[in-house]
Amino acid sequence: MKTNTNEAEKSVENGKNRTQTVHKTVHTSVSIPFPAPADTSDEADETTARAGKDSQAYWKSRVQPRIVRGKPTPELYARFFEGTRQAWVCLNTSNRGLAATKARDLYLQIKANGLDAALAEFRPKSAPRAARSGTVGEVIAAAKTVSSVRPSTFNQYEISLRRLAAGVLGMKAEGAVFYHRSPEAKAWRAKVEGVSLDALTAAKVEAWRKAYVAAAPDEIARISAKNTSSAIIRNARGFFTPEFSKKIAGMVRLPDPLPLEGISAGCSTRRFKTTVEPRALYAAALAELAGDSLTAFLLCITAGLRKGEADMLDWSNVDLDGALVHVAPTKYFLPKTEESQRSTPIPPDVVAHLRAVRAKDTAAEFVLAGLDPTKKREVKVYRCACWRALTVWLRGKGFSSLNPIHELRKLSGSLVNAVAGLEAARRHLGHRNVATTAASYVTGSAALVNLAAPVANSASS
Repeated sequence: MKTNTNEAEKSVENGKNRTQTVHKTVHTSVSIPFPAPADTSDEADETTARAGKDSQAYWKSRVQPRIVRGKPTPELYARFFEGTRQAWVCLNTSNRGLAATKARDLYLQIKANGLDAALAEFRPKSAPRAARSGTVGEVIAAAKTVSSVRPSTFNQYEISLRRLAAGVLGMKAEGAVFYHRSPEAKAWRAKVEGVSLDALTAAKVEAWRKAYVAAAPDEIARISAKNTSSAIIRNARGFFTPEFSKKIAGMVRLPDPLPLEGISAGCSTRRFKTTVEPRALYAAALAELAGDSLTAFLLCITAGLRKGEADMLDWSNVDLDGALVHVAPTKYFLPKTEESQRSTPIPPDVVAHLRAVRAKDTAAEFVLAGLDPTKKREVKVYRCACWRALTVWLRGKGFSSLNPIHELRKLSGSLVNAVAGLEAARRHLGHRNVATTAASYVTGSAALVNLAAPVANSASS
């Protein structure tokens, strides 16, 4: 229904009979009069004159056009009162009978529900709008001021929220957008951060996830798409947990319900499978790798270190006499979780290798050579150059995953699981619970069920 923005409310009356007063438009300070009420002299129909306000006949003689620039408007208007307030309402029709019906119905609504409620229903565009929710950029900026999570974790939340908002609105990232310093990337990021949080409704997010998975070309790709979409939703939700939302509520307006509320992130388990024979891989590494590439390989496959843990491993956390590698906080490094802080034994040949590395540079602070850790960088960057060469070598040995370095850690956990069990593998890898270890980090066949084998004779009691 069309809303006339020149409609106005006034809190004045002209005598007991509430005769018409001047109506001032909100667009000009010039008083614009309405024509006088319809003629109620002896020429007027007696039935109309005596009609009640709840009848069409009463309003038929009272709806009238407005005079604008000396000319009557095509639309008819009616005036309504509530206490000392009055409102002129455009009825959006030039048909007197239809206008009278609308005026009568609106009068009854005012009588039942009050002037504000009746006008809000009659002309919804002029009803007070709900305050606009904040944007993706606003919630990220607010969160940075109060967040206590690790910078790397916050970075994942931030990337996931942008990616989800872009996906919901169909904003594709292509070309130079993937280079974070490019003008295209900055423009794309600004566009995504301008998206209102109101867009992240359950229906829209579920529609995006369904389309994202459906776009995968085959079943293997669909499994990967399901895992990826689940991880994106789970990370983006980090901004909207009840505890975190309370912290930023005073800095950015959050919609109700909160974004992503009621959406199941689903399971993103990638069960570990490998076709690589670990002993053959180990022998090939000793024969073909050298320098930091070999050192990094040994730390990951024998100590089960994460890439970041090996990248920032300080010599003070290597106990060569005790044959232990400690994952602990340093002035440059904080382990992923409290459970990640652990001491892992290393075999004699790795101890000997590390002694030789240490002897070459006794002044080195880190086991692996790399960039200065004190220099701040815009994005997460690993210190050591050896990771790229090691990745290339592993792909040549049959590793096809996106992160073959992490596969070494999983292979290490699987070896511990085979020898000492799942709980030992959990401690070796530094997981919070065995469910994580069992779901994604260890492999191995189930027990053999061989019903054709002869039954061993047991001693009689």
